[in-house]
This record gives sequence, structure tokens and C-alpha cells, in this order.
Amino acid sequence: PPGHYGAWAAQELQAKLAEIGAPIQGSREELVERLQTYTRQTGIVLNRPVLRGEDGDKAAPPPMSAQLSGIPM
Repeated sequence: PPGHYGAWAAQELQAKLAEIGAPIQGSREELVERLQTYTRQTGIVLNRPVLRGEDGDKAAPPPMSAQLSGIPM
């Protein structure tokens, strides 16, 4: 659920902190606390980021150009 930052992976925490312009270094607990503080101060509950795998995450949709290749232009 949104706002349950403790369940997020460290990479997800860092990605979301970078998105809001917050520092991404520190322990996992510090990263979680930083996001919780952001939510308390702004009232904005952040959604879990979608991270792409190193090998081009198989679950990700293909790029738009690949989807359009069969459509005559």
C-alpha cells in the first residue's frame, strides 16, 4: 500500500528520494524516515517506483517504437 515505505527495497527508496530531490545516501532506516518525513510535511503519499531490471525487465512493456512497427504510417 502507498506510504508503507518500510516494505520497499533500498533501490526503490533511493529512486523515490531522487525523484523528490532528497539525499539518497544513508542507512535503509534513514531513507525510510526521510520519505515518512516528506509525507508528514507535504501530505503527499508517494507510490512505489517501478524499477527496470538490469537485463531489461521481462515484465516491462516493449518500447513504443516496437509496438508501432506493425502499424502502417
